[in-house]
Amino acid sequence: MAISEERIEKSLAVRGAKAKRIISSEKRTSQLLRDVERKMNSAGSNRKVQAVIDYVRLMGKMLKCYAKKEYTEVPAGIMIALAACLLYFLSPVDILPDFIPFIGFIDDAAVIAYSAQFAKADLDAFRIWLENEENIVDVEISE
Repeated sequence: MAISEERIEKSLAVRGAKAKRIISSEKRTSQLLRDVERKMNSAGSNRKVQAVIDYVRLMGKMLKCYAKKEYTEVPAGIMIALAACLLYFLSPVDILPDFIPFIGFIDDAAVIAYSAQFAKADLDAFRIWLENEENIVDVEISE
């Protein structure tokens, strides 16, 4: 089942204002990431699912470091987009409802892949930064 970029962009855009509020607050960002961690833990261990979850973890780590002002070398628009992506991931009511086994995860995976591609350069730079930071190498997305 193909999900159009236009549909993904609209789904992210409706979450933009809330995402902007979230990234402006370390407390809100932490709550978002705790919720994301809970959903990731219930996502299963399928290899394809894990590849998507790895991107969600990287996005979460980047949001956490951004909220703590440990990593700010990224445009706010990218951070808003990533927060909107994670809000979409959490939403049970999206393009394909999450209560439909496996099928409900397809749209989440499409939105995550789209967002990862959109922010690829920034995510790659963050990954390099993480690898070079002795104290942050093992950042968890929730505390």
